[in-house]
Amino acid sequence: MKTIKNILLLMLGSVLIISSCKKEDEIILEGSITLSSSNEYPLGVVNKWSSLNNATSYELYRSNNDGNYDMIITLNQGINTYFDTSATEGIEYQYYILGKSSEMAGSVKSNTTNGRAVYLTTENSFGLLADLTGGYYSTTPSADSLTDVIIALIDSFATEGADVMFLIDKTGSMVDDIAAVQLGLTSIIAALPSNCRLGLASYGDMIADSVWGWGGNDWYDSEDLTLNHSNIQVLVDSLSTTGGGDIPESVFDGLYRTIDNTSWQAGNKLLIVIGDAPPLITPCNLPLTPAQPVECTMHSIMDVVNACLANSVVTNLYPVVIGPIKGNNN
Repeated sequence: MKTIKNILLLMLGSVLIISSCKKEDEIILEGSITLSSSNEYPLGVVNKWSSLNNATSYELYRSNNDGNYDMIITLNQGINTYFDTSATEGIEYQYYILGKSSEMAGSVKSNTTNGRAVYLTTENSFGLLADLTGGYYSTTPSADSLTDVIIALIDSFATEGADVMFLIDKTGSMVDDIAAVQLGLTSIIAALPSNCRLGLASYGDMIADSVWGWGGNDWYDSEDLTLNHSNIQVLVDSLSTTGGGDIPESVFDGLYRTIDNTSWQAGNKLLIVIGDAPPLITPCNLPLTPAQPVECTMHSIMDVVNACLANSVVTNLYPVVIGPIKGNNN
């Protein structure tokens, strides 16, 4: 009996030793994550965090000032930005990130941040588009300096052989700004690096101009990217304003159509959108008919962002807001 007891004790000791060795051999995920959350953008909260070595996934958690956190999404390695479109305007949220590894034990928790979505304006909506697509947001006080702003963008971001596409709001309040582009286009073309293709599109209000027919059914026009810049000069010279409806315009629809229909080829792609009014954000119900009761948009901001990033073909947006601002949804 004593011998059996000794054997059992010996076996138990072996198990403990094996278990202990396994824990000592376990590799623990280590490092730090720095998280930031936006407080200046509409339509949601932009969360950005630093990469964690060896992390294979990230979990984003959110609380609404009650101390209870819910995981809102799991993201794969290599993703370091998430736009929380479920955030309600005017409410402050708390966020943190957990970095995890499929090959290592444990997890790494980031700092806790505060984030808030604010009410939509022309300025913050255009700034958000630039942030989410890797572009640069500019503003100019009047049409007089618009050409200089455009040339500065080209000097800063366009490289030899780049694709440069312009998208211009063509509603009534933009008449002076369109005239400025018409007068300044020769200088803008001269500022382009060699072998750059140039294109132009314009947008108004899809519902008011083309569904209700207030603008002659021509809410959108475009000329694809080309090395024949004289074609673009002809289109710019022929630009005329449309009626539009109320203050917001079809910014997202214009962007989505331009991104989707342009024959992008270059590694360096610039889409410079110029406007003075905020985007429409009320989703459209299909089918669209003249009985459509309100102005609406066929595409959301995330449709635009995903179109920019589709298939790793990044189209950087460089929004230019012209003052005085036509209006904001405050």
